[in-house]
Amino acid sequence: MNIKRAKEEIEHTVKAYLAKDALGEYAIPAIRQRPILLMGPPGIGKTQVMEQVARECGVALVAYTITHHTRQSAVGLPFIRQRHYGDKDVSVTEYTMSEIIASIYAKMEATGLSEGILFIDEINCVSETLAPTMLQFLQCKTFGNQAVPAGWVIVAAGNPPEYNKSVRDFDIVTLDRVRRMDIEPDLPTDYDFVCLIGVFEYGQSYIGGKTPFHDFYRIIKKHVKADGHIVIAIENKLGLKYWAGCREDHVGTFFSGLEDYPQGGAARTFSRSGLEKILKECGETEYHFYYPYPDYKFMTTLYSDRYLPKVGELSNNLRNFDRDRMLLFDEKKVFDMLIREGLFGQYSNSFLVMTGPMTDIVYSRFSNDRAEHLSIRTDILEKDGKHTVRKYPAASAAAAHIEALAENECVFTERFKGSTLSVNRLELKRNPDGLPFAEIEYLENSRTLEELLDECLQNNDEAGFDKLFDRYCKIAAWKAEGTKQDYDLTFPNICVQGDIWTMIDYEWTTDKLTPQQIISRALNCYGQEDPVRMEHPIVKKHLEALGIGKEQMRELSEKELAFQHFVLQEKDGRSRTALGQLRHLIGNRAVPYQEFFARADRKKVQVFEDFGAGYTPEHSYYQYDAYEADDLINARIICKAGTKAIRLDPAELPCLVQIHGIEWRGKALTRAQLDQCLSTNGQVLADTPAHVPTVLFETGDPNISVRLDCLDSEATDGETLIIRAQIAWLSAEMLQDIQARLAAGARRKGFWFQR
Repeated sequence: MNIKRAKEEIEHTVKAYLAKDALGEYAIPAIRQRPILLMGPPGIGKTQVMEQVARECGVALVAYTITHHTRQSAVGLPFIRQRHYGDKDVSVTEYTMSEIIASIYAKMEATGLSEGILFIDEINCVSETLAPTMLQFLQCKTFGNQAVPAGWVIVAAGNPPEYNKSVRDFDIVTLDRVRRMDIEPDLPTDYDFVCLIGVFEYGQSYIGGKTPFHDFYRIIKKHVKADGHIVIAIENKLGLKYWAGCREDHVGTFFSGLEDYPQGGAARTFSRSGLEKILKECGETEYHFYYPYPDYKFMTTLYSDRYLPKVGELSNNLRNFDRDRMLLFDEKKVFDMLIREGLFGQYSNSFLVMTGPMTDIVYSRFSNDRAEHLSIRTDILEKDGKHTVRKYPAASAAAAHIEALAENECVFTERFKGSTLSVNRLELKRNPDGLPFAEIEYLENSRTLEELLDECLQNNDEAGFDKLFDRYCKIAAWKAEGTKQDYDLTFPNICVQGDIWTMIDYEWTTDKLTPQQIISRALNCYGQEDPVRMEHPIVKKHLEALGIGKEQMRELSEKELAFQHFVLQEKDGRSRTALGQLRHLIGNRAVPYQEFFARADRKKVQVFEDFGAGYTPEHSYYQYDAYEADDLINARIICKAGTKAIRLDPAELPCLVQIHGIEWRGKALTRAQLDQCLSTNGQVLADTPAHVPTVLFETGDPNISVRLDCLDSEATDGETLIIRAQIAWLSAEMLQDIQARLAAGARRKGFWFQR
């Protein structure tokens, strides 16, 4: 039943159980009142229903989420009472009043209402210690030795196993003593779209069973109409960024998705074939894959199987913001290779999967990090084998920017009459809401000027490159006096069909730059995008011919920054932050692998185990995750049975180490315990126990030893030793300075460390 019907049933039950006969007694004795058990998914509104029922019936409500309770709070605390049985005095265990029962009496006093509803939520998700108590509660209406007061109706709620894998099944005897109501979400079955954006990968976290992702999908599918769509946005387990040195998004480790999550975790992503397998096994016959780039979280471009990226398009690959990443190879070059090999769809960083009928949109580009009045979306649509380009304002504030495109088309069409450059046609139209959009001619079977120039470089075709570039220069200079310049007349924005060249983008115009400056910008942008281009002799020749040296490149870069500022600045003067800058502002870096491994090697912590024969390399290992920050060590050492001592080598360089604390078996070691078990090969610079000890290690082999056998006994399997410390590495100059200062004064002695 739905939640509305459940509410009606509960209300009728409460009224029936609280009805009294002519003598003022409850018509249905408490012993015959079956508790109500509501079973339904989390978030369906069970608690809100109970509040409504209590209010409409004029009774009190005490609500508890039982998973927040311990056995002591539910049952009461034990105490010893003396009893006389027969001829003997004996001690027996009794219990104080349950917190829950006490809350009922407190509610009665506070409200003056003697009748009410006791609502226990998540009753089948309790711990092992509470499970017997809950069974007793449902069967006997008691907590410990305290009964629920007369006039109080019991309602419990739980989650079905398909929504929560931690539930505990009730036995048949208990279920026979409750009235169970299974509740389905009161959702329509005719949604046009159900969107799972960064959600599907967590299916196993809240869906039980052996096939949680299949079950999750089937639950969702029940609420989608026949021609509706389910949209899944999710990372690709085989995404190129993970091969190139990005950490897996959910578990934060390198290559864990590629290794198929050997350590487990709350989330799980899939390859394309893995997702297709789930869809097919769930009976899905119509689905379509799209490819968000760089990924679905900060997407700028959406490709599809009907419109895949072209060689050279995927150069924006450093949009990681959550963690440092390595740079193992040039992702642009690898993407170019994958595109040529027809494998892009297998290695896209993310997927957007849409079920149901195919849409006309085959490509979308979002310019949504601009200021609001300049933010637009560009779609390519395919219908009956023909393509159309449309540009929409991303918000109403950008309507004027779209309308300006039509003006620019007229200006440039007139300017380039008689030249070898045409301007692609544009028609301004309006949506039903009145907002304009531009419908632009799509050039079939064309190649960009950038592609043709790249081909010349690859073939060392200097004459071919010169011919193309000379034609471009003539076009840029055509009737340039006293008219607008296209600021973005770059090589990717010119399409070539045989001998026909067409300008495809005229969004940005200026009257402050000369043709020479437009040409210089285009060639500099071309070279800066790829270091291989910039170093090619043919490109260098043309840069020199244009007089573009280091100083001129710096000036061009400053102009680009000024343009970027213009694009980001809102009309009220506020300025947005470009997505490309976020990583630097957050503090995370893209680190070349040589530097990354050098940092990792410096930050490795070596652990030695002593089983009675001393410390040996054979009984040692490295912890690469012991550093929770660049200078903070939080080493969690899982001991093996028979371990008598542990030695921690925090670095392989001279350093200062400030020890923040040591824990053994979940408890911080006391001063007396540290006196017994702790030693270092360093010089302690603190002289009072009140201070956090700081140790100077003048050696390249610093170590901290903890003797476990001095504490109580040797370790058993799985026990944890935790050492927390802060470290500062010392250069040779810093070490010499510290040594000189120590030598100048009396060395402090008497602290509880040993050398």
